[in-house]
Amino acid sequence: MNQQLPLDLRLRDSASFENFVSSGNEQVISKLSSLSKDSTAAAMFWLWGSVCGKTHLLEAICHQALARGQHVIYLSLA
Repeated sequence: MNQQLPLDLRLRDSASFENFVSSGNEQVISKLSSLSKDSTAAAMFWLWGSVCGKTHLLEAICHQALARGQHVIYLSLA
């Protein structure tokens, strides 16, 4: 018999814009935060590199959307 393995698909509660270490990118983080609060805004951001906070920022966006009552699905492929 095959056993189903549960996937940990939860967002980290600690991921937010407030506790993101922006290291000189404060304007970008502020803009990203304000755009993610506007459900009518269309924007694209390109984040690259290892250990630059991509997951943290994506989870912060998801938390803001959830706070507005929107449905969010975050599925990490890492």
